Amino acid sequence: MRHQIQILAGLICAIILVADRPTLAGDEELRNALNRIQTLEEQVARLNQSPAPLGSAIVHCDCQTDGGLGGSCGAGCGSTDGSSAKTSHPLTAVYDGGFVLKPVDAEKTPFSMKINSWFQARHSYFDSEGPNPDQNDFEFERTRLSFSGYALTPDLEYFFQLDGDDNQNQRIDLLDYFISYDIGHDQLGQAAGQLGIRVGRWKIPFNRSRHTSGLNLQFADRSMAGVFFDIDRSVGVSLYGKTVETSTPVNWEFALTNGIRTNGVRPNRAGDIDRNLGISGRVYSDVLGGWGSDYESDIAWHDELAVRLGAGFAFSREDITDGPVEASRQRVVDSGATLVSILPGGINAYNVSLFALSADFRYQGWSLSTEYFFRNLSSFSGGSVPELTDQGFLIQSGYFVVPKKWEVFGRWSRIVGDSATLGTSDQSADEVAGGVAWWIKGRNLKLLFDVTRVNGTPINDSALGFLPGDDGLLCRTQLQFLF
Repeated sequence: MRHQIQILAGLICAIILVADRPTLAGDEELRNALNRIQTLEEQVARLNQSPAPLGSAIVHCDCQTDGGLGGSCGAGCGSTDGSSAKTSHPLTAVYDGGFVLKPVDAEKTPFSMKINSWFQARHSYFDSEGPNPDQNDFEFERTRLSFSGYALTPDLEYFFQLDGDDNQNQRIDLLDYFISYDIGHDQLGQAAGQLGIRVGRWKIPFNRSRHTSGLNLQFADRSMAGVFFDIDRSVGVSLYGKTVETSTPVNWEFALTNGIRTNGVRPNRAGDIDRNLGISGRVYSDVLGGWGSDYESDIAWHDELAVRLGAGFAFSREDITDGPVEASRQRVVDSGATLVSILPGGINAYNVSLFALSADFRYQGWSLSTEYFFRNLSSFSGGSVPELTDQGFLIQSGYFVVPKKWEVFGRWSRIVGDSATLGTSDQSADEVAGGVAWWIKGRNLKLLFDVTRVNGTPINDSALGFLPGDDGLLCRTQLQFLF
């Protein structure tokens, strides 16, 4: 619009000049006016060749200079008005489930980046009936910024995620960082996803509860049992893939990592973890129906019954002397005390073996998620302690009373074991919870409210809002926003 106004102003000036001058000078004044109009048109043309807006092709020229005394540019470069610039590496910027930078020609420029951000703003109220204090506060439980995509080839993917949390004093952590290479597709000519390798820090394979993103949870957070038996994140390497020979593909991943439950600890020579690597794995298969996105709720509204079955394992040798921080991550039922704090003096190492089984169902807005956990603590060295066994389960269900908008849900998780008594008797802890969610704009904008009754909580988890030994009623209201 600005350019058109400039041209119109020039025309008006020209008309005024011609009208105000004597007839004898008319030809000369007309030529001057036309010259001014031509100059304005050239200026407009140069303005129209200014850098393209975001989302259009990005122009790139490689030029070489020698101390400012001269230089050379590639073919098509060098013009200061942009008229001869070349587009050698064009990218486009679009919104597609996130802010996406991607190439116009993926073969010439094998690169893509998606940027996402999301947070969960939460109010928590805990009416304590045990030794711990009450709670009543607002917080941002998860504030995430993630970068994902591929580079060099679509088979080489990367993922980086930053996390901020009020419970961490607003400190920003590099939560996840890994690359995944589909070596089977890129090097062996296999179908995509059959064989890959992953290196970095991520949610190492074990149970279904941790595998599900915090964005896709039904409740404000994971269950008490799911967290107690969880192994969370670690640094390491894994092989992953899926079978295609069978009628029902089986997805699998096996990892070798810096122990288990070692998220946020320093490497071996810093003294936090020992020299024993941990191993873990998970397999799952969609045995019936098309599963689709990995939500706990049936927001996709499956017209036919969908069933997913899974299993996982993990093992690590915990050396209390070499890795005191890692060894202290295991807690006992139902006090939530650390295992190392109740062991007899002289015990310096032990084995941790974990197993998990899961079965999940989705059908026309109804969801049922079940999981069984088992932990064995054995081979204590430096003293006499028998094998200790803890087990637990999760039953969780929900239903959309208004399809894809209003959902009600409930769950029960329970942990039973003899770890706290060092094998003399069993103790237990229970969680019973229910809630309602309003899916305003799907998972991009979601408001929920849940209520949880716990007794003898054996975990210490700020995300859930529980301290070791908690008894009482927890009420949470949470707003989730993703873009």
